[in-house]
Amino acid sequence: MGRNYQAHPYEVVVRIERVWDRERTRSSKGDPLRDYRAYIYGTLPELQFPSVSTGDGSQVAGLPLTAVESMSIDWGQYESYAASFAVGRKLAEHMRTQLFQALSSGLEGLLDGHIQAQDPLRIWWDCRAPELDQLPWELVAYRTGSRAGRDVFVRGRPPATPPPVLPVGDTLRLAVIQDAAAPDDVITRVLDGVPGLEVMVIHGEVRDAIREAADMQVELLHFVCDAYQTRSQEGVLYFPHAEERHLPVSELSRLLYGSRVTAIGLTSYRSTDVEQVHFGGKTIPAVYHGFASLAASNLGLPSVIAPLGPVEGGYYDQVSPFWRRFYETLAQELSLERAMTRGYEGSEPLPIAMWLRHPFRRCFRRDALADVYQVRKSERRGSRSDSTEIEPSEAEVAFEVSQDLVKKLKGLKGIGELPESVKKFLTEETERQTRLDEVLKPWLTEEEP
Repeated sequence: MGRNYQAHPYEVVVRIERVWDRERTRSSKGDPLRDYRAYIYGTLPELQFPSVSTGDGSQVAGLPLTAVESMSIDWGQYESYAASFAVGRKLAEHMRTQLFQALSSGLEGLLDGHIQAQDPLRIWWDCRAPELDQLPWELVAYRTGSRAGRDVFVRGRPPATPPPVLPVGDTLRLAVIQDAAAPDDVITRVLDGVPGLEVMVIHGEVRDAIREAADMQVELLHFVCDAYQTRSQEGVLYFPHAEERHLPVSELSRLLYGSRVTAIGLTSYRSTDVEQVHFGGKTIPAVYHGFASLAASNLGLPSVIAPLGPVEGGYYDQVSPFWRRFYETLAQELSLERAMTRGYEGSEPLPIAMWLRHPFRRCFRRDALADVYQVRKSERRGSRSDSTEIEPSEAEVAFEVSQDLVKKLKGLKGIGELPESVKKFLTEETERQTRLDEVLKPWLTEEEP
């Protein structure tokens, strides 16, 4: 915490900005054709692009500018595809083809998996033009036979100050919060029996449910709801049957501030929405635009995994296996990147994106005492929210952590001579813990009435 993030050598950042000095139009139809510029940052020698870096010395998270590529999107043609794609009338292959046509040859090679580095890559896709966040670039990046199971393609940018790696025990806790009209088993049925994952459904008003999840010290949240985007491009989660239906991203960020929630999953349980978007003369549900706007927000959210369009063949046949593989892998390997690539294995590319906000391959770490401490803490938080009293069980766990630290420091003696300051600390701390143990033991071992 507090230090600027320095990217890993196997990270590549693609920052895309709109070229504002002109907007061309097609002579045949007069549809808008917008130009974009993609700045590619990285240090891998395998990054070979037709374009040449400007050499201006700019960096992102310590990565130098390697190349500058161009993109052009015919929004009139895209909107027609988007409308058909969103109402499920065309296969994802049509949308994938349209996205390929927008890319330069260098970007196409990067997203199509042509760069074969020694280790898996993390490709950051940082869209500085909000309209680009709505497009399902994952249909290109996770095309079967290219990146699935190896490299990871994530939205957003490297965090300026990454969150700390969260200590967890043997089990990750997932809280499901959903609209009252959503089927109870939309997510829970999919995740039944996943090893290392405790799934709980929290009922009641949405804000109260979020506070309860935070008090229970959960690491994961999954919302089953609708969404929409305001005119100011703010993402809003929408719960049609709740007393307070609208939950804007700004309020969600405040509710989760200081919690252990590390990742949020989003699922829409229906194809219609209170808000609609008009594309190509057709009306489509706005839930996917709302998900994208919320996930891309810079207001301090955890990592977000969200669908950007419906899936042909139905939810349970296509998306359910993705979520099952995603959470299975996350619970076992504690890696959001690995969970994402594993989710795509064995299936056609899906319009599901991940906005990542964590250091390279690290968001959790195993800690034998984490489960005990967090569970005991959450069990007592509600009844002692305004009290500073310490329970014996909490004192015992904290004391064990302190003792464990001293043991580890003593273990360093075999490596070499310790500094005098460390030796003095170990002597004083050992004596202090001995006296503390004598005083605390009678209290810690008292039987509850």
